[in-house]
Amino acid sequence: MKDARPVPGPRPLGRQGAQPRTEIRRLGRCVRREGFVVNHKRVHRLYRLEGLALRRRAKKKRTREPREPIVVPTRLNQRWSMDFMRDTFASGRTFRTFNVIDDLSRENRTIERALDAAAAVHG
Repeated sequence: MKDARPVPGPRPLGRQGAQPRTEIRRLGRCVRREGFVVNHKRVHRLYRLEGLALRRRAKKKRTREPREPIVVPTRLNQRWSMDFMRDTFASGRTFRTFNVIDDLSRENRTIERALDAAAAVHG
């Protein structure tokens, strides 16, 4: 789409030392004050055509809480871990297991078997 009026070109678009995020807004206000009909998208496009670029914002760094060490279990059945596993039969049929393991002895407390959802519906 062609611009309705040419935008001033001979003078440089940016200002030295200005805040990079507010510079485009300020430039848009100045151009509108001079009587040109522009929106923020056109100002941004012209800003980019001049070879200027907005700086990317740095991610806000959050302070991390210090990690607490994992308490090692000292008795049987003090802490269990659970996990889902998936495997496939030679026929291509998949099944899932729900495993509960004692963390101290590494002994399986239970393994529950469940076929995939289609097998549960169709038998």
